[in-house]
Amino acid sequence: MTSTVLEYSNDLKSRIEASLVEYAKQSQKLDQSFPQRLLNGFPNVLDAEELFEKMRSVELKRENFKTLGILDKNDTDVSALWSPNLDNLDRSQLSVMSVYVHDMTEKMAILESLSNRIEIFLDVLNRKFTNKTLSINRERGLIVTSVGDQSINVSALSSGEQHELVLVYDLLFKVSPNALVMIDEPELSLHISWQKEFINDIAEIISIAQFDVLMATHSPYIVGDRSDLLVELSSTIDSNKK
Repeated sequence: MTSTVLEYSNDLKSRIEASLVEYAKQSQKLDQSFPQRLLNGFPNVLDAEELFEKMRSVELKRENFKTLGILDKNDTDVSALWSPNLDNLDRSQLSVMSVYVHDMTEKMAILESLSNRIEIFLDVLNRKFTNKTLSINRERGLIVTSVGDQSINVSALSSGEQHELVLVYDLLFKVSPNALVMIDEPELSLHISWQKEFINDIAEIISIAQFDVLMATHSPYIVGDRSDLLVELSSTIDSNKK
């Protein structure tokens, strides 16, 4: 039997592969039409300052994709393609570079949704894991390393760590937008310190995955300072109320 964490490791690897296939298709499509679009006249030619900012944005996204493990770290750095004298480019050169940076932005957009989810996934879990780090490898899926960069099988995580990994993965990658998710007593598998972070973690996940949550808990640590979200349920019946 395959453990759920291993199943999710393979699932994430498949998601990365599928996104890279779409990325490659979009790249091929844009590359094939590049000469024609350039000859037809690009309608949104950027000035040197705008071009610099756009290329800087593309470079930062690309570096982030490499850091997250989506793109190969050996991929050509966009900064290597920059002209050192953007202010000296003439109109035709600015037009060529404007088409180029437009296409790079379109390609990066293919990977953005996945990267946003992976970034939150890693951030939430790595704040909780002690003396170990979770990362992503596009060929291997989920990678766990301990102090000294010693590799640990993801299925060797503690039961609490595995439960948290599965919960966060489910919410980020398995829940459909606008769904209602019901969570019953999440504190049963969480350390006190993890309980205190739970609401903030859920809010961060919701900001990307866009769903609603109805949660039942007995833990004051889960509620924390968010009593504005709390509806108390009591078995005590007020005899003055009918």
